[in-house]
Amino acid sequence: MTIKLGKYSLILVSENKIIESSSNPGLKPLIICIMKWKEKVKNCELHDKVIGLAAAKAITHSNMIYKVITKVVSKKAKEYLKSNKIELIYDKVVNNILNKDHSNICPMEIKASKYKDDATFFKDTIEIMQLKHLVTGPHILT
Repeated sequence: MTIKLGKYSLILVSENKIIESSSNPGLKPLIICIMKWKEKVKNCELHDKVIGLAAAKAITHSNMIYKVITKVVSKKAKEYLKSNKIELIYDKVVNNILNKDHSNICPMEIKASKYKDDATFFKDTIEIMQLKHLVTGPHILT
């Protein structure tokens, strides 16, 4: 199955079927996707336009994604996914993922670099993004 992101920023594939997609920018669609599918699927392929360290930590925490295909990946995210044995296909490697106006490093990248534990990072990200209302059970946070 060949996937083209086109208008989408994120596509999640399970058993050769698209089960989730989003055209919204940033980390939030990935966090929502993981919250929705974490306990329901395994061995998924994620197509995303940009993967930084924050996304890499969320992906690793999910335990449902074995392969990431992206246009842009940060050096830290590339190393992190590799160290966690997640296959990565990318077009371009950058030093850092930048904020919306490209004036500084993305705040979530900075925050992600301060966490050693993916589960704690994921839980805190849910709170920062005010997504706690989407939590359907305690398993989402662990």
